Amino acid sequence: MATSRKRVGIRDVAAAAGLSITTVSWALNDKGEVAPDTRERVRRIARELGYQPNQAARALRTGRTRILGIAVAHRESAPWEQTYLPYYRSVVAGAAIEAVEHGHAIAAIPVSPTRGLEVQVPCDGLIVVDPVRNDPILAGCRSRGIPVVTDGRPLDEGYDDVPVVTNDIAAGMGAVLEHLRTAGTAHPALLSGAEADAYTLDTERLFRNWCRRHDLPGTVRRVRAGESPVAAAEALLDRGVDAVHALNETYGNALLLAAASRGQEVPGRLRITMMGERDPFAPDNGAAYLSLDPAAIGAACVRALVAHLDGAPAENVTVPCTFIPPGRARPAG
Repeated sequence: MATSRKRVGIRDVAAAAGLSITTVSWALNDKGEVAPDTRERVRRIARELGYQPNQAARALRTGRTRILGIAVAHRESAPWEQTYLPYYRSVVAGAAIEAVEHGHAIAAIPVSPTRGLEVQVPCDGLIVVDPVRNDPILAGCRSRGIPVVTDGRPLDEGYDDVPVVTNDIAAGMGAVLEHLRTAGTAHPALLSGAEADAYTLDTERLFRNWCRRHDLPGTVRRVRAGESPVAAAEALLDRGVDAVHALNETYGNALLLAAASRGQEVPGRLRITMMGERDPFAPDNGAAYLSLDPAAIGAACVRALVAHLDGAPAENVTVPCTFIPPGRARPAG
């Protein structure tokens, strides 16, 4: 019968080294006055014995768990399932790889969009994706003293000390709108959503400002709660627009379906752009894409949060977007 191997503890290392537990602890944790050759000998013996530090005890001693959380606020909607959930997955993947480089682990923590943190997971800090106005997650972290980094600008006041990582939506939308301008659009539109986060609000603001600068009758149509994206897309095309940017891939695909049902060629008399990832193996659908880099966002959030935990001043980070014209599977350059 197989027997479980006894866990090697610090007492075993001390006995093998012929030293006190205090000296061994100092040697393994870079504390106290221990001669360099003694420190190295203790670490060699610990490796040979298979010693692994007790992380729970270390967390109690240092106040650090070496775990970073990512708040995942699940929503029941087609855009969430088709667009935002893949974005979250890529953010988590990028964060997890970067966290390993800094000696941390990543935990995806369930939260409620209305109630905030629902599960008590011990972590050193939290990454909050797309905070909304009166955000209960940020408020809960502030009241509990949990350090925070956000993917997207907080909309509430009082969070100027929070490091922010953002996609360069200003440059990305600039590329999208310049594409539409050179195509000769006369009646552009934006198919937007009901979520009041910085990404949505900034996209709408940039679109409206561009339309005013170019004296164009821009239309913003939000997909209402409970409304299907295809119904919203059809209602927008009923207004005679000749170019539409979709806030996400779900809305963009709804526009392509609505255009196909009307026999409107894309790109042709109708231009469609969308935030999303174009499948390089799929047939060209005629749309242009504004591609974000969620894995880079996740990695940047981890770097910012680790620096924040180590006492560095809050520094905001902007991650570039990539504009992919119709018919091109890969970014230019």
